[in-house]
Amino acid sequence: MVIEEGAKFPDGLHADDWQLVRTRDGRFMSDGGAKQVAQNGYAVIRVNVPLAEVLTL
Repeated sequence: MVIEEGAKFPDGLHADDWQLVRTRDGRFMSDGGAKQVAQNGYAVIRVNVPLAEVLTL
């Protein structure tokens, strides 16, 4: 999940349940991801998605 620095977690989620993997400058986000964060306050990004699942999107 991507949130802006200093932003609160979305309702129903708690920071203690998540592990910080990395912090990076917003300039390195895709346009789509940056748009989601701007509109919703967060973006959910999945890694290691099986190709079969990607093909269903």
